[in-house]
Amino acid sequence: MLKEMKKNNKLAFNFVIIDFIVGTLLFYDALFRPINIILLTLLLSYLPFIIFFIISLLSYHFKNNLKAIKIIKITTKILSYLQVFYYFMAIFMITILMALNPVTNPKYYKFFVNYDELTKIFPKQIPDNTLNVQFYYAPGVLQGGTDYVLYYIDNNITLDKFNEKFKNKSIWIGHENEYTEKKGLLTSIFSHTPIEYEKKDDFIIYLIEGECDNSEYCNHGNYLLVAINENTNEIVYKSSSW
Repeated sequence: MLKEMKKNNKLAFNFVIIDFIVGTLLFYDALFRPINIILLTLLLSYLPFIIFFIISLLSYHFKNNLKAIKIIKITTKILSYLQVFYYFMAIFMITILMALNPVTNPKYYKFFVNYDELTKIFPKQIPDNTLNVQFYYAPGVLQGGTDYVLYYIDNNITLDKFNEKFKNKSIWIGHENEYTEKKGLLTSIFSHTPIEYEKKDDFIIYLIEGECDNSEYCNHGNYLLVAINENTNEIVYKSSSW
């Protein structure tokens, strides 16, 4: 029985370590959300860790109680079988929380925009001396898309500089009302920015990537683009995958 007790203690301790690592990975993005989301995500992420930590303490405390050790052993096995299901549901719930509470603080920009497919178009950091900077990030869930949006005013930019940087990377350049290839692809390019519908046609759009399904209105797909209003020096970077 002593050997079985040590084996059970070791199993529970291993789950403590594993659950702490997994919980940390799940909780990481929540650091940049509202405090109520942080606390809820903290609970969802670390609940298995807390449970197995308590089990480890109980195993040590009742190490001389054979009946208690047997109950703890059975409980440990049952909970270990339920872990995969729990984490599946926890990831789903956390993703929903992230999607419903997008990141909008520009100071977290570098943390989220750090992928090669984004930084080949998006700036690696927000340029200095820009005005009215706005950032938006929300992961996709169910039928929703994953969106990254950066908007700012840069009075140091010119259309020539913009062309030099993006013209050769683009598969199409023009105004939104001129784009006729894939209906619906550019419908929401200025969402989550201050740009009003009546002035969106003032922007020249550089479509870097644009793919969508065969439905009439591009229900699923992705695009990567930048846009500039040379009169107001407003710039938009957007990536959307849905």
